[in-house]
Amino acid sequence: MSLQLRRALLGAILLVVAACAGASRGTLRSPYSNVITHAELEEVGTRNLFDAVRQLRPRWLQVRRGRRSFNLETEVVVFEEESFVGNQDVLERMGTDGVWELRYLDGTTAQSTLLGIGDRHVEGAIIIYRTPRDRSEGIVRTMSHSTGSGHFRPSWTATTARRSS
Repeated sequence: MSLQLRRALLGAILLVVAACAGASRGTLRSPYSNVITHAELEEVGTRNLFDAVRQLRPRWLQVRRGRRSFNLETEVVVFEEESFVGNQDVLERMGTDGVWELRYLDGTTAQSTLLGIGDRHVEGAIIIYRTPRDRSEGIVRTMSHSTGSGHFRPSWTATTARRSS
C-alpha cells in the first residue's frame, strides 16, 4: 500500500472516530428534529415548556412574518394529545414535569391532521404527550369516507413511519 493511500485511510479513520466521539456527547438528544424527548427535557432543566423548546428547538417557535390572506395572524398552535390548548404562549405556563415528549408538525401537516385548528393560519403545531408513545406509529386524519354529498368525513388511522438508515 502506498504512503499516500495509508495517510488518506488514516485520515478517514480519524474523521470517523472524531464524528462518533462528538455524537456520543449528546446521547440524550433525540435523533429526530421534530421530537423533544423526556430525557432532553430533564437535561435542559428549564421550568416551563416554552423555555425548553426555545433552548432545544428554537425553529419550532419561529413564525414567518408577512401578509396572509384575510390579514389573519400566523401562529404556532399547541395541542395536548388531541386537544387544542392555545398558541405557543401557553407553553410559558406549562411546566416540564410529567411531559414524556413534544412533537412538532409543520403547518400543512398540522392543518390536515389535527382537529380543532379551525380557520387559523398555522405555521406549525407542538403536540404535548404525557405518556410514552411508539415513535414508529402516528395518528393521521384521512379524508377517506365520503358523506355522500361530495364532502369527506375525517377518520383517524394508525400509520407506520419508517426511518431510513
